Amino acid sequence: RLQQARGDADAALCDLEQAARLDPDGPRAPRVLEDRCQQARLLLAQKPEEAVAVLDRVLAIAPEQPQAHRLR
Repeated sequence: RLQQARGDADAALCDLEQAARLDPDGPRAPRVLEDRCQQARLLLAQKPEEAVAVLDRVLAIAPEQPQAHRLR
């Protein structure tokens, strides 16, 4: 989130990807799903197709994830 606050969306996306990938609780962990939704938020303006793909992956893992539904 620090990178995002600094206005560096690319670095923020990299940080979120790494955090999600390295989370010991796996892809279903609530914080990982939140990180993926944050990735989608950052991607929406510049790369909407990628944002939708991220949200589709979140919903495939956790179809009850309201944040992903709202963003999609």
